[in-house]
Amino acid sequence: ERRADVRGTLEELSNWYEQLKGSLMKDIRQVEQEISKLPPDLRVLMRYRYVQGKKWEWINGKMYISESKSKRMHKRALKLLEVGLV
Repeated sequence: ERRADVRGTLEELSNWYEQLKGSLMKDIRQVEQEISKLPPDLRVLMRYRYVQGKKWEWINGKMYISESKSKRMHKRALKLLEVGLV
């Protein structure tokens, strides 16, 4: 009986995980779709940050930009997305 309970719980968790995974994939596709509308330099920065989850220090090094430059680019990208200019 204990094994049946464990199997049932595992099945419930598996179903919940699949639903969550599907929802996350939908969100990722939506984020990607919006990011793809940005100019190339902003697109790269936003993908690194929000799709790949990279830290700002890594992004700055990879893109050869300063911290202040990445902050300005990020702010500009968010503004473009917010007002629908892309």
